[in-house]
Amino acid sequence: MRTASRSFVGRLLTVFSLVAASLAPVGAAALAQPLSLQQSMDATHRGMQLQAQQDQLARQAVLQQNQLMVLEAQIRTQQAIADIQARSQTPRLPPPPSGTSPKLDTSQLASIPDSKLAESNARVKAAANNDR
Repeated sequence: MRTASRSFVGRLLTVFSLVAASLAPVGAAALAQPLSLQQSMDATHRGMQLQAQQDQLARQAVLQQNQLMVLEAQIRTQQAIADIQARSQTPRLPPPPSGTSPKLDTSQLASIPDSKLAESNARVKAAANNDR
């Protein structure tokens, strides 16, 4: 309740200060004369209209700020998705140079004598025939 009354009092003071500011050009002589009820109501109405316009502009600024934040979040999300997609793709290897193929030194490779391979092959076949 106190917040509502403070807000009302604040707005009322704003209206009165706006009325005083709008009447300042009239001069001190005019302020010495009492305002008519109609003039006072007109000034109050102008002050309230100005306050309503300021409130509307403030709401529009908040809406624009919210829209900007949403757009920034969308951009960050799209960038993160693009980064993840870029990391998940396997890079293509360059084609081998044309012309010569690499030369292998076969002396470095393991070698099994043919007789050992034949003995191993015979044992595998014998084991396979025994299971039947």
